[in-house]
Amino acid sequence: QLEDIAGENKQLLAEMESTKSELKRQLEEWKAIANDFESKLSHITDEKKSLAAELERTKDHVSHLQREYDVMAEKFTKSEQCKQKSDAAVNDLANQVNILTSHLENAKTTITGLKESLSQKQAYVDRFETTELKLRGEIHLLNEVRRKLHNRVMQLSGNIRVFVRVRPLIPLELEQKFPQHCASTSLVRRPSSSSSASRPSSRGSLCDSLDNSASTFEPISYPELLDVSAASLRKKHGSFQDITKQAIDVAEPPKDRGGLKNRNKTWRYYFDRVFGPSHTQEDVWTASEPLIQSAVDGFPVCMFAYGQTGSGKTHTMIGDKENPGLIPRAVDKLFNSKRDLEMNPGLRVSIKVELLEIYNEEVRDLLDSRSGPDGQLIKLKVNSDDTVGNILVSTD
Repeated sequence: QLEDIAGENKQLLAEMESTKSELKRQLEEWKAIANDFESKLSHITDEKKSLAAELERTKDHVSHLQREYDVMAEKFTKSEQCKQKSDAAVNDLANQVNILTSHLENAKTTITGLKESLSQKQAYVDRFETTELKLRGEIHLLNEVRRKLHNRVMQLSGNIRVFVRVRPLIPLELEQKFPQHCASTSLVRRPSSSSSASRPSSRGSLCDSLDNSASTFEPISYPELLDVSAASLRKKHGSFQDITKQAIDVAEPPKDRGGLKNRNKTWRYYFDRVFGPSHTQEDVWTASEPLIQSAVDGFPVCMFAYGQTGSGKTHTMIGDKENPGLIPRAVDKLFNSKRDLEMNPGLRVSIKVELLEIYNEEVRDLLDSRSGPDGQLIKLKVNSDDTVGNILVSTD
């Protein structure tokens, strides 16, 4: 029995070993399968993660595409609206094109008519230009005639003319217009006598007569051409009145002659023109303007004012902004004439200026670049016949 049992045990041990080996083999197989599953699971996990990331990227892409779609949809909507507006604009343009085409046809017809009219007017312009050239030649000849006649008139009027201008009295002169003889004369009455019967009874009565004569006294008067007769002229002034001149009378003021009859002397002077206090700057310019025209015509002209201090030389020659004198008016006329002359083709006028000061027999150039506040002194006597020749400023 023991051997049977031992045999059975061996058989069982052999079976156990066989079973153990089988189990080991199966375990190895299961381990291999498990490892294979783990590997596949890891791969699947990685794929899941990759797919999850891809899904997120896809979602982001889809979201981006959705936004782009929305933008494109909005643009498309706007494009549709613009298309509708463009279609309307195209229709309007088409209508305008039709209208413009119609206008173009009308314009072509008008242009054809204008060309015909232009050809006619061109012929008229040609005739006009021919006439203009002829008239310009005639104007030039007439201007030469006018220039010569004007110069002849100036010569006949006198190459040297003297105008006199009497300014209004200033307040101080009005106060001193009449000498106050009686103020310094004692009023002592003399006793009456036969020898003095024909004389005034007192110095007071003489002063009264002086006051009466002074109240109507005018020191300067301006007689007209027919104010006096030729006979009276011969008697008073020794010669006939020159009708080409104007006269000014200067009267002696009243004075105390000791009771004798008042004998006021009157002197008459003749000038080319006489301007009284009532004459304006315009009146003086009107009389002087022909001389400026002579300068424009190319003849030498000299104009100057002479008189004592305060006699009105600066007012007459320069004036002010409201009443310009001869110098600014003459300059204006020169430049206006320059512009008129330069309207002729090819004609250019140049104006040169010099500014000198003559004072105390000294000549100073006020435009010299070396001059100071008082000007550059020129070594030239006032009575010299030498020319200065220091023109420094030119203007176009």
